[in-house]
Amino acid sequence: MDIEPIQISVAAPLQPSQDYAAKKQRILVWLLIWSTIIGAISGLLTEDDLAIELMISLPWLCLCVYWCHVDAQERNFRLGRFMRLTLILIFLLGFPIYLFRSRGIKGGLTLIWSIVFWGITMICDTIGMTITASIAAAVGN
Repeated sequence: MDIEPIQISVAAPLQPSQDYAAKKQRILVWLLIWSTIIGAISGLLTEDDLAIELMISLPWLCLCVYWCHVDAQERNFRLGRFMRLTLILIFLLGFPIYLFRSRGIKGGLTLIWSIVFWGITMICDTIGMTITASIAAAVGN
């Protein structure tokens, strides 16, 4: 009885099928666009309505959580059930925890950049409100 040798082919190392950096950048661009839209919508509201504010803020939260998922995939970091729930339910607490758990002390630098980015989204929000107010003033005159 002859045993034939098993042939094993060595393939090239696996390359990521997705460009994670580009995907994260697209998410950030959508966050800026949505922040401008939120500002424009907020400019149309005459009073504070929690239900409407929640509805217009929900896509912003979804984009932020999606960014975390893409980032975790890029870093081969497993988001456990508790971390995912924290990111969804209490993002302001879960995001810094995620950054430090996935990056160690370098998470602090990413957190600082995130705060700067949040400031830029607030500028976009203000631009959206200003455009809406300008249009309303022009139409009203």
